[in-house]
Amino acid sequence: MSTEQFMRQKLYLIVVSVMVVLISACSDETEVAKQTENNKDPVVVSLSLASLDTLQALEIPVHGLVKRYALNYLSSYQTEQYQDVGTFFEPNIEAIAALEPDLIIIGPRSANHKQQLSKISTVLDASVWGGDFLTQFHQSSLQIADHFNKRPEAQDILDRIDGKISTLRQLASQQGNGLLVVVRGGQLYKFDQSSRFGWFYDELGIPSAIDDSKGTEHGELISFEWLVQVNPDWLFVLDRDAGIGLPVGNAVSLFDNELVDQLSATKNNQLVYLDGYVWGTVGYGLSAVERSVDQLLQLYSAHQ
Repeated sequence: MSTEQFMRQKLYLIVVSVMVVLISACSDETEVAKQTENNKDPVVVSLSLASLDTLQALEIPVHGLVKRYALNYLSSYQTEQYQDVGTFFEPNIEAIAALEPDLIIIGPRSANHKQQLSKISTVLDASVWGGDFLTQFHQSSLQIADHFNKRPEAQDILDRIDGKISTLRQLASQQGNGLLVVVRGGQLYKFDQSSRFGWFYDELGIPSAIDDSKGTEHGELISFEWLVQVNPDWLFVLDRDAGIGLPVGNAVSLFDNELVDQLSATKNNQLVYLDGYVWGTVGYGLSAVERSVDQLLQLYSAHQ
């Protein structure tokens, strides 16, 4: 066989393989959508809080989920009518299989189990991670919606969120800089543009109090003395521990000290405690993102 013939055959096999994957994905989505059209609720398992949030926002029934972190506005899923399916990192494969699901939705924490879960049913990876947060968020939300013929409903919510973000960006650009700090295990971590909360600055339009493009994905340990040196106009504090169900109020107690009292943000009533569950735990569900934007929009509107 000549080199040219070999390359043609290789290209042909690649094209066929891609077509098979695409056809399979479309077939799975169509099957779930058909059940929705026939007024038969497909059996859905969610291994992602963000997808659970989006399913709730779109009024799509869920049958199995990780109950441990279904807190706050998702606490209605704690009742016995919903099956607990383990944890994000260690899903209960037997419990999931017993539900005979039509669709299993996973996120970053459960992504390592995709191959195993695929033996049970169709798996949708609706993860959002890294840069271009809002683009990924739109894609993930519509991806879920399309499986249940809910694209118009999802698009309406996304359009509403985009409108709020546009207003927020205008307000934030006129009210000084800001810094996002996460309290975890009694310690402080700064999150800049290069972190998992980069969208807080880059896409929501909060001018950063620091110029640090070499930060880490999961934040960098800081001290209160460092905060005094930076002295941001706005200081946003996220209590990560409270966001996963640990005792609430630790961050408030930690920030009750003389160094924090020296900050401009404290003096100007611009020391803000973000919703740890929405921002840090759920993250990118339709309701979570809108709640996050609403909290900031309300704050900046009040300080015009």
